[in-house]
Amino acid sequence: MVEPAQIETTTGWDSQAKPRWWHKSIFGKRDTVQADRQKDLEKAADGAKDDSRSIDEGPVEMNGEKPAPAPDQPSRQVQRTTWQKFVDEFRKNYCPRTSPPLILPTCPTDDEKYSFVDMNRLPIILCGLVSTLSLSVGAWLFVHANWYFFWYAVYALYSESYLFASVFVSVWGKSFDLPAHNKKKEKFLLTDETAPTVDIFLPVCKEPLEVLENTWKHVAQLKYPAGKCRPIVLDDGAQEGVMLLAKRFGYRYLVRPDRPVLKKAGNMRHAFSVTDGQFFVVFDADFCPRPDFLLELMPIHLDNPNIAIVQSPQFFRSPDEQTWIEQGSSAVQEHFYRLIQTCRNTWGASICVGSNAVYRRASLTAVGGTAPAECSEDVHTGFYAVDRGWSLFYTPLVLACGICPSTPRALFSQQMRWCTGSLSLLTRRDFWRSKLNRKQKACYLTGMMYYSTTATALVFSPLPAPILLWTRPDLMKYYNLFFALPSLLTGLVFIRCWARSRYTQSVQYAQIVMAYAYLHAFWDHFCGTKLVWVPSGDNKAHKNNRYRNMLIFAWAWTITHNTLLITGATYRICTGLAWYQVVPALCLDLYNLLVVHRSSNPAIPPSHPNPSLLSSNAPLPHSQRVRSQSPKNKQFWLDHGFLKIPSCSSREAATQFTAALWGRVGASPHDKSTWPTGKVNMPSHNAYPVKAFAPKAWAAICEVLGGEDKIAEWCTNWKDSYIPDWGEPGFHADDELNYRRLANWHADGESFVHYLNSPEQALLVNPLFTDIAPKGGGTEPKLTRPYTFHEAIGNVGDVYVLHPFMLHSASKNPRRHLRIITNPPVAIKAPFRYWREDGRYSLGEKKTLRELRKPEGFERVQQAREEKEEERVKAAAAR
Repeated sequence: MVEPAQIETTTGWDSQAKPRWWHKSIFGKRDTVQADRQKDLEKAADGAKDDSRSIDEGPVEMNGEKPAPAPDQPSRQVQRTTWQKFVDEFRKNYCPRTSPPLILPTCPTDDEKYSFVDMNRLPIILCGLVSTLSLSVGAWLFVHANWYFFWYAVYALYSESYLFASVFVSVWGKSFDLPAHNKKKEKFLLTDETAPTVDIFLPVCKEPLEVLENTWKHVAQLKYPAGKCRPIVLDDGAQEGVMLLAKRFGYRYLVRPDRPVLKKAGNMRHAFSVTDGQFFVVFDADFCPRPDFLLELMPIHLDNPNIAIVQSPQFFRSPDEQTWIEQGSSAVQEHFYRLIQTCRNTWGASICVGSNAVYRRASLTAVGGTAPAECSEDVHTGFYAVDRGWSLFYTPLVLACGICPSTPRALFSQQMRWCTGSLSLLTRRDFWRSKLNRKQKACYLTGMMYYSTTATALVFSPLPAPILLWTRPDLMKYYNLFFALPSLLTGLVFIRCWARSRYTQSVQYAQIVMAYAYLHAFWDHFCGTKLVWVPSGDNKAHKNNRYRNMLIFAWAWTITHNTLLITGATYRICTGLAWYQVVPALCLDLYNLLVVHRSSNPAIPPSHPNPSLLSSNAPLPHSQRVRSQSPKNKQFWLDHGFLKIPSCSSREAATQFTAALWGRVGASPHDKSTWPTGKVNMPSHNAYPVKAFAPKAWAAICEVLGGEDKIAEWCTNWKDSYIPDWGEPGFHADDELNYRRLANWHADGESFVHYLNSPEQALLVNPLFTDIAPKGGGTEPKLTRPYTFHEAIGNVGDVYVLHPFMLHSASKNPRRHLRIITNPPVAIKAPFRYWREDGRYSLGEKKTLRELRKPEGFERVQQAREEKEEERVKAAAAR
């Protein structure tokens, strides 16, 4: 058996006594045990094996219920009325009560690394050219239909200018020269003598800790000469949890004194002023770099000392578990990073996008660091560097993977910021008076024209059909749609064949949200309304009225032009117009209506073979809803300090949860010679909502701690940080286990001092993802009485919930049956309270007070916080 993973915090809280007294006098083994218990302990020493028993023997069923029937046994289902089903569906689609599940990224694979190198641009150029010509012909025929349609010529001319400019850039831009890049790597080998110093800037502002931990794990694996690479956390949220996490990784931690001036730009400029690396890299909070990130980009800098910034793509995956908004917005980025950025590099006009870039300090020293802009400071930084005579180089090598916005509101806010930043640059005199040549300025202008053309298309594209119906019905022909057909086929069919990412229908939905974001950004810019920047990880992020206003305007405009079209078609058909002349326009209009409707819905994860594993939005079946614990179970908790909750999840869910284990360790489930030995603590890649995955366990956790609102938000997911125990080749099933001789009796929390009311680790939780038989490596919890031992055995889906101060030890696994558990942390938002005038304590507090023999409570004594450095951190520093 393996020892459960540790809670990595360093904060102590108020205490009634010394922390080690708590460990020894209540759960200890030596001098503080009462004399009569010590005698019993000595008497039981020889017969420890006989006195031990399985936890299964206690009253451990939740609610006094028996475990759920096996999958092949039918269970009684509660019938739902039609009205109840309608209400459930409405709430799911329009009023979700929970956030989408968090899917953590991993670094790009070898195949993904080179996926953007081959642009394969001929098919996409041909499709774009045919679509542009076809739309142009249709637009100008509409303009010439009547003299009072000439106002439409302004929109037609502007949009065609952008489309033809984009085709020109795609045709004449050069491809990335991969062989030449590889020669640079061979020429400039990075050694202890030749490698320049690099600071890794990690700007954060209230993002979830699990996101930061995931990113920083990948940063820690960067390959670069020792001592030349220095990660630095730039925390604009000034959160203690981030500070503790940075200390755990051994990263330098900075909080600037002038928060929140200039938002992210101010954070970066402060870091620039207090660091001295020859180069610095920026990784946003969610981007996970490949280990060879610096090995790929630094030779480009060394080969050309005039380069200020080397930019690599922002890459996003779109697995099934993500919401439609994540899948759509991730696929949209490919065209820009695979084709547009690479082609613009021909004229030195690629833009800096901030994250995943390497900056040369010398190029920014004269201006004090990155550009002082509240929105899109990265684009401004790259532009002004080029204006000062430096150059910017873009490489399409995919070297880091991140997370896209998971809700329409978040995507709307992000795209508004990007559009606002581009507008603020191109409407300044600095841009028009800059030293950029005409081709470079034209490339920057096409970027702004993309935003404006996409925004104005929302208003102008639906107009021709209803206008013709009401003013020139004789020109309303079914073949008018043919002018738009190439564009429709390009967006729905051809680009899917070209794209390396999953280009699904979700892209159309996401693009509608993005288009309305651009429209609102233009409105704000020309009306002088300032967009307040809010970090995407902030709990208050995106809680402004702009998204609400967008929804109101989107539906008002959609209803208006649809009403004009439908009423016009109905009227003209009644007055003699052939019905088939309007059917194509009506079909296209209904499709647009569907897209707008879907894009205004909340982010609901797609259907999944096992939705209870990956989605917390779908309502739980009645058979899985859990009531309060039974009196028998509450008493068992108070007597023993733990509960075993059976059948919290299905075997199918456990199989899916652990599916990636074998690939990650490089072993075969059928060949034990390929297995590792002993325990392995593995890092996490994904997170799943506990409420959906194990509702019975979540209900028990909530009740023991006094309610769901007491639990820290970052503890609501279980991560796939597997803790498998493979056993040892020399173990045999008939080996005797002596629990008293186990060498590692402990309570979790190696990096902070336990106090009576410490909130950092409120419970110990162990979900079982394999069956654990006796002698199968189960955790050995040592209960209040030091002569009572229990072997934690059980079946797939069982969950153990233990008091945070319960001593436990890693058991042996003589059977050498693979055992997989995890040890998800459970923390609470505020410290435990042991003095309540109403005497209403949670079960966790009651257990502590009972062991202290003060069931009525006691007044709190303030104690200074204590921290200690983890042993593994010391060992890493020594290496």
